Amino acid sequence: MSSHSLFSQGTGFRLGPAECSRTLSARFISGTVKAVRSRDLLVPEKEKRPRGRPVVNSTSINLRLAPDLLAWLDEERAKLDPAPSRPEMIRSILERVREM
Repeated sequence: MSSHSLFSQGTGFRLGPAECSRTLSARFISGTVKAVRSRDLLVPEKEKRPRGRPVVNSTSINLRLAPDLLAWLDEERAKLDPAPSRPEMIRSILERVREM
């Protein structure tokens, strides 16, 4: 099945005049143009920003806490204004212990 027959079968799409087959969209539909990501076409190489989270000099850890220890941590956080996040509170406790 050619791309022309796809458009003439009542799908609501038409190629239009004969010179239309020379446009980028017509060549893309017919398969003579490979798909290209638009971000590669529009942004110069030196202006591209890296994707994802910024690099930091730290290591992520997964920590499990018993319910009573987690409740204590949340109580201590609630005493501070503004209340720090759980990771921030754990870091501050570790810093205080390290300075002892």
